[in-house]
Amino acid sequence: MSTTRSGTQTQRPATLVWIRRELRTVDLPALDAAVKRGGPVIPVFVRGPDEEQGGWADGGAARWWLHHSLHALQSATRALGSPLVIRAGDTVSTLRALLQETGADLITFTHRVEPAAVALATRVARELPSEGFDGDLLWTPRDIATKAGNPYRVFTPFSRRCLAAQAPAASLPAPASLFPPASPVTSLPIEALRLLPSVPWDAGLAARWTPGCVEAQRATMAWLTSSAV
Repeated sequence: MSTTRSGTQTQRPATLVWIRRELRTVDLPALDAAVKRGGPVIPVFVRGPDEEQGGWADGGAARWWLHHSLHALQSATRALGSPLVIRAGDTVSTLRALLQETGADLITFTHRVEPAAVALATRVARELPSEGFDGDLLWTPRDIATKAGNPYRVFTPFSRRCLAAQAPAASLPAPASLFPPASPVTSLPIEALRLLPSVPWDAGLAARWTPGCVEAQRATMAWLTSSAV
């Protein structure tokens, strides 16, 4: 919120948080930046077929995992106060439409390093008001590079450079809450993305794995403490 000279308060424009593969609310600098701006925060997931895969379509197990991870993220954002908005289609066109629908004036997102993902983020940055943040790697490629500034091609010197690097920054907590937009934003149901298999072969996955950030954190801590996962 901001205050005018007359003493009345005006609300800041909304921020769209474009969620890519980092399906979480914890330790997410793009989300943290949106919250700190003030105003409504609108988490958005866009299912743009193959835009970030470089021609490699998701397999059945990956699609199953995405379906259930989106449900977990949707529950988390709803509990924080601003439900996840789900759309499908060309990412740039979809985000542009959402800016117009919501009155948002900025898109925040997390950098990725895969060539197709970098190309898509470059399009977003070129065509829409946006700001990218590191937040999906322990160190960025800028941090772990040869003296010439190039990526390592041999594992041993790469591993030594990682071990000698400065410790990653402390993780960010999930926000206490998200300020929602004034009016609900139209969203597709997750089922409309048709991520689940048409033939129910996934019972074994469901019996062994639990997608979502909460379970990922539990499994990580179990591994770090050498407990049974």
